[in-house]
Amino acid sequence: MLPLEQMLEYVTSISKLGERAAGTPEEFAAATFVEEEFKKIGLENVHLEAFPVVSRDYVECRLDILEPQVPEANVSCANAGTSLSTPPEGLCNELVDAGYGTLGDFEAFENAKSRLDGRIALIERNDRLTYWPDVTCRLAAEYGISAVILTSSLPEHTAFRKDAFPFPTLPVVYVSYREAQRLRRMLRQGKVTVSLKNIVHTKENAVSHNVVAEIFGSEYPDEIIALTAHHDSWFEGANDNACGVALMLHCARVLMNSGTKSKRTIRFISFGAEESGSDNFFEWCVGSFHYVKTHREELKKIVVNLNVDDPAFGDDVEVRTTPEMAKFAQSALHDLRLDDTFRVIDMPTTATDHWSFVMAGVPSLNFTTNPEGPRQKIYHTQYDVADNVSTILLGRVSQLLLALLEALVSSTVLPYDLQSISRMLGSQLSLREASLDGILNISVTIAKVASFTHIANGRVGPSVSSAAKTRTINRLLLEVCSMLNRTIIGTGGQMNKDAAYSILENVDTLINLNRAVDALRDQDLGRALVALELIKSSDWGLKVDCNVFDETFHFMTERNRYPAFYVNVLHEYHRLIEKQRSGEADISPEIRSLIEKRELALGAVKDALTKLDFVISKSSDTLQSIEG
Repeated sequence: MLPLEQMLEYVTSISKLGERAAGTPEEFAAATFVEEEFKKIGLENVHLEAFPVVSRDYVECRLDILEPQVPEANVSCANAGTSLSTPPEGLCNELVDAGYGTLGDFEAFENAKSRLDGRIALIERNDRLTYWPDVTCRLAAEYGISAVILTSSLPEHTAFRKDAFPFPTLPVVYVSYREAQRLRRMLRQGKVTVSLKNIVHTKENAVSHNVVAEIFGSEYPDEIIALTAHHDSWFEGANDNACGVALMLHCARVLMNSGTKSKRTIRFISFGAEESGSDNFFEWCVGSFHYVKTHREELKKIVVNLNVDDPAFGDDVEVRTTPEMAKFAQSALHDLRLDDTFRVIDMPTTATDHWSFVMAGVPSLNFTTNPEGPRQKIYHTQYDVADNVSTILLGRVSQLLLALLEALVSSTVLPYDLQSISRMLGSQLSLREASLDGILNISVTIAKVASFTHIANGRVGPSVSSAAKTRTINRLLLEVCSMLNRTIIGTGGQMNKDAAYSILENVDTLINLNRAVDALRDQDLGRALVALELIKSSDWGLKVDCNVFDETFHFMTERNRYPAFYVNVLHEYHRLIEKQRSGEADISPEIRSLIEKRELALGAVKDALTKLDFVISKSSDTLQSIEG
């Protein structure tokens, strides 16, 4: 069978299992399918690793128009990903159009003295205003809404499972954009009453499985290349992520049949519960997080993680990397002449299983079709089926993966680029140096970063005289990369949606808090408000109320698998707005509060820079010892 046909057969076989939500029989069937294929290919150490999950079985979702009587009374809908269930008999009440679900939209009902208690709200999804739909749903519950109908972003969508995280406080369903506008037209004509049934069976103590297999290395068996994907899904999940599993199985088959001995161990891992499965803020990527948590000592041996997720629908593929792997990926693309299909971005994403490895310090590459492109048309919907898989992308991703694997299993010194990250840090810290004048002296850190860049230049990839020396060099290089990644890459970027350089975010928070304090001391409320708006998350927080923002902030900071430093300035912002409107002169409480938070930010920045100084110094010593 041709390689492409074999991969498509894998995709079809996995997709036919149906929706493979964490902890369900269908997900277990997918895990056992992968296990059997690993064995057929002839891989070693094939086994399942069980772990606990929160399982959700989407039993029924039905929305009917009761009043007025219309020819098409049933509205196609789908349960949101982590939605609460309605009572078995469902809910029946008037429908209200709550616009984008912002504070202003709900205040308009109050101003018009319109009753909301028990009503069902129709809300149009708008990530720019409220960041994720869970926030609008929590705000709706504050106003007495009993359930929410969210619109999907494209006309034909009736589902977009995950958009209700991290756990709304009421039942939530999705309808297509087209159906939502039909309901809005009816509401403009008069009263609309609907019946909503959203039955989701949640099991708190369910079990999911990771599937593991290996090809043992012949020369450097303790240097492990981890090729990963996930087998769970919402809906059929052909692209997300039966294609990722198919590519992993294809690579395993090619490597086993090549007859060439791999110098390094290749570990294949198919994760469960990537889409959902936790009661935490990070309720996705549960299988990979469990893996890195329970294999901490082995992680020190993983020299790179290649993760494949959503690889085969759209017009281009993003290769998201930790900084030291970007040059390696770009070089392979150039050699293969695939630059028109792939884009290398030296910034990880929190949205896939590679994030678990990134936060453990493992050099990582992630392959995903552009989330802002055509992929939206099928992502987490009933349209993610085998017939919609792009055979062009499937073939090209397999070509790139095999080229990267061949380079990794056959090379001597590992292909890390330590110069890029040091140059980036040096330039970014230098840009911020003037703004920190009088608060913090970072000149020592900048000098250390510049020195490290100089030492790193030309030191990586020296000639090697023996396997023993190669092992020593690679161990030290991995340690350097791991320390830098763990110290620098953090969970910022608009409340964890994307990865970010945590030190730089902490510095920016400190700078803006200081600007706000200085502006208030000068009685310049406008300048202070501008500075506070620049602190992460405060902008969208203005579209909800403080209770909802505080609750979300609690999820983010207290129930987060990867704690990060955040500052909540929404209360001060709202109070300053009111004082600006009323002309109240006493802003001393806000000044005191922001000074306290500035001191907390200063402590966080000093701690981050101390760690960075230590890592840079140790990295410099390490590189010099390698040359010696």
